[in-house]
Amino acid sequence: MVINVFKILILISISIATFCNAKEELLFSVDNSVVTTIDLNQRINYLNIINNFNKNTIDKKEHIDDLISIKLFDVYAIRNNIEIQKKIIESIFDDISKSNQKTLEELIKKKKLTKKIILKNIRYDLQRKNIIEKFIKERINNID
Repeated sequence: MVINVFKILILISISIATFCNAKEELLFSVDNSVVTTIDLNQRINYLNIINNFNKNTIDKKEHIDDLISIKLFDVYAIRNNIEIQKKIIESIFDDISKSNQKTLEELIKKKKLTKKIILKNIRYDLQRKNIIEKFIKERINNID
């Protein structure tokens, strides 16, 4: 009896491990931080709320490039102590929530997104924007 229960537990463990491995794949790593298909899907769902595009017609390569970009800018921001004020991030989240309430509620209900994931992606976008603006201003100042 104990052996049968043990066999069942092993089979369940193997099944769960196989299922999880089929859903999550390593895409790349940046500065010892692993990025998986789960991160990609979260980013796509976030971008879907922002841009209202059809997820079935997307070019995944573009979204992987976008994910690489935000992760590289995030590493740069961390190394250079570039921080985004939480109230700015929250304000943008509130705007997104108001304008896309139905889609957002649906994604949260299906557990494809959380407020934390959305806030993190807003921070990524603002970091990238601020860093690019900083470099452009420096270039303009160098030209002048």
